[in-house]
Amino acid sequence: MNPLLLNYHDACVYKSDLRLVESPTEWLNDACINFQMTRLQQKHSATRRASEGGGGPLLFLDPAVVSYMMHQCDEDDLADLGRSWGTDLQRMVDGDHSSEDGCQLCGIWGPVNDHNAAAELALGGGNHWSMLLVVLSRSKAGEGEKCVVNQLMHFDSHGRCNATAAQAVSSKICRAFSLHNDTNVMATPPNRVTLTHCSTPQQTNGHDCGIFALGAAEALSGLWRGEKIAAQDMENALKSFVSASGADEFAKKMRQKIGRDIRDLAAMTQ
Repeated sequence: MNPLLLNYHDACVYKSDLRLVESPTEWLNDACINFQMTRLQQKHSATRRASEGGGGPLLFLDPAVVSYMMHQCDEDDLADLGRSWGTDLQRMVDGDHSSEDGCQLCGIWGPVNDHNAAAELALGGGNHWSMLLVVLSRSKAGEGEKCVVNQLMHFDSHGRCNATAAQAVSSKICRAFSLHNDTNVMATPPNRVTLTHCSTPQQTNGHDCGIFALGAAEALSGLWRGEKIAAQDMENALKSFVSASGADEFAKKMRQKIGRDIRDLAAMTQ
């Protein structure tokens, strides 16, 4: 039997998923990644509410949504995704004070899997996780809005193993917002922004890539203030976050923390 332990804002965690998280040698699957991305989303939203909208909005994507975008979306579907993300970001900033020129920077964290670069979809497949940060500006355009991607940063704990997949995901996200903008204003060219492969602390084994990817999203989302940020600053902050305990100890502590969160939240719902 593999009972459902937790449904956390539609992120379902089964007993087998918890076993993967708490094992020191297992590779994290989509469900594990999605739980933590959802957890980070809820924490970020709570922080923004507590600070009256400070820090700038962030979206944390479900890996299943990224896979859907890469392997099943046509142009209309991509436009719908861009519109949906724009709506989610708008919902976060309602009531916030925008900058004087009406523009506001937002961020999207997207988990990247090497199967995102494959021609065919293998559900739950792939061998390596990394993390992509998309920084975009939102501005009013008539009665609508314009979302323009202006920074793309990739964090990979195994050299540039996911470079091709990250570039493919970046291009699709840029295209989604370009198509969304077409309904309001002139389209955003989809491939004009250069993807920066940021210096990232490296895993010491073949199974902790998911933990390092989630660690990047957690550590660096805390730096986000809704302002353009240099890749070097992100690199330094991530290095400090991991090196405080060392790569192996960092991975162990992250697994323990995520496992405790799952168990504590599951206990609260019983």
